[in-house]
Amino acid sequence: MASVTRSLGLPVAAREVWSLIGEFGAVDRWFPGVEDIKLRQTNAGLERVVMFGGTEFVERLVEVDDEAMCVVYTMPAPPLPISHHRARLSVTADGDANCTVTWRATFDADDEVLAMVDDAMGKHTFQVGLDALAAWFGGRGQA
Repeated sequence: MASVTRSLGLPVAAREVWSLIGEFGAVDRWFPGVEDIKLRQTNAGLERVVMFGGTEFVERLVEVDDEAMCVVYTMPAPPLPISHHRARLSVTADGDANCTVTWRATFDADDEVLAMVDDAMGKHTFQVGLDALAAWFGGRGQA
């Protein structure tokens, strides 16, 4: 099983960051470039359909844990040559006034596509979102 992970330290209370990013259906509030987002209930569970860069991404909610400050979701049909995708976006308190935001995905993929997946998912998705959070909180973040 392969993975892509990006983290960001912020000099902001964890609960403050979680209040922004913790709602599964509201990623468009903080993630730049989201053209449209819709929630739909399917037999498989709650899905968000995100239009980004002219491409539709379907993400299925696995769990939201407000106590642990994490959201877990899958992509049933990822637009990358991967399978068994599972992502976790979490906020961890580092004392009262600091936190770390971590975005991690695990998946199965052939070795020859791992660098491409890391670039597409890690650099052009996870890091873009974390950079937006750093900007949202006044540029106080540290990658």
